[in-house]
Amino acid sequence: MTETKHVFGPNGHIVDIKGSTKYYYHSDHLGSLKQKTNDAGNALWSSPAQYEPFGELHSGGSQNEDGYFYTGKLRDNSTGLYYYGARYYDAKVGRFTTRDAVAGKLENPPEFVRDVSKVGKWGPGDVEIAIDSFDKFQITMELIRKSFEDNK
Repeated sequence: MTETKHVFGPNGHIVDIKGSTKYYYHSDHLGSLKQKTNDAGNALWSSPAQYEPFGELHSGGSQNEDGYFYTGKLRDNSTGLYYYGARYYDAKVGRFTTRDAVAGKLENPPEFVRDVSKVGKWGPGDVEIAIDSFDKFQITMELIRKSFEDNK
């Protein structure tokens, strides 16, 4: 039996290599897989999958036989959850099923948050947040939520 190598890039699944044959994955702007082609450029499948705003499969996902759907993540058909490496995401409710293990604390926020209250552009207590990934967005939202709860 020939081993399949799965190659991923910064934006998701790029190619599968099985023996001397390569299978290429083509995705949309979110990384959701739309088509798989072979070395000759022939489409092996095209996915007309459409998603609700938080990733719930609306229609057309049955043509994708590889299991990678919304944002290019592997979907567990028995639960409908997407696997994001460290935890599962439930698209029906738009939430991960568990809390992020590396979430920051209000007293010691992660390195992507910095105090800019002395810069003069914003008022006291303002922060500037550089978000370049979905994980950082979730951590940031948790910090904002905690800040509001503590300052009611």
